[in-house]
Amino acid sequence: MNNLHNIFPASGPLPADWRKVLDEIGQATSTNPVLSGGALRDHFLGAPVKDLDIFIPWSMDALNSLNEYLEGRGYARVQNIPPSCEGLGEVVAVVGYSKFGEIDLNVIFLDNAVDLSPLGVAQRNDFGICQIAAWINGFGGWSFDYTTAFLTDALGNSFTLLRQGDEARSLRRFERLKEKYPDHKLVTPHITPTTNLLPI
Repeated sequence: MNNLHNIFPASGPLPADWRKVLDEIGQATSTNPVLSGGALRDHFLGAPVKDLDIFIPWSMDALNSLNEYLEGRGYARVQNIPPSCEGLGEVVAVVGYSKFGEIDLNVIFLDNAVDLSPLGVAQRNDFGICQIAAWINGFGGWSFDYTTAFLTDALGNSFTLLRQGDEARSLRRFERLKEKYPDHKLVTPHITPTTNLLPI
């Protein structure tokens, strides 16, 4: 993997509080959390970051431990399944956490039968520009994995829709993302006249 900070020199390092959050979630749930999607996209492209999407394998014990830990630190728990996750079979649960003065968290519990590697998590994102993942390595620093589609979109000012089967949902999401990225174009290589674009 190329050094992303060399590719995007204006981005700077990831915020220290993001690493602290991943460390704490990992310790609370005995998992290796993966940060993926919009926060990394926005960080490297210089856009405001709204929240963190953190992926961990599903277990009821992990969910209960996470609730207890974060609520003990003053976070309020909100059930909020983002449009990018709603109805997707590999997503078992999504729990949002909010605390005044802290970045919002979406913890996404994935079915243990899917690829839970950082690259596997990145590849489940619908747009190429979101197919990037970060995790805390064994030395306590950040490691990254991403697809070729991420670099193509990030450097080409595009949103390439790669995920098939829920295109209508992704197109609605792109309409919202256009407000943040007005100069980016939509690329839809898999949409044909027979693609079902009815609301789902």
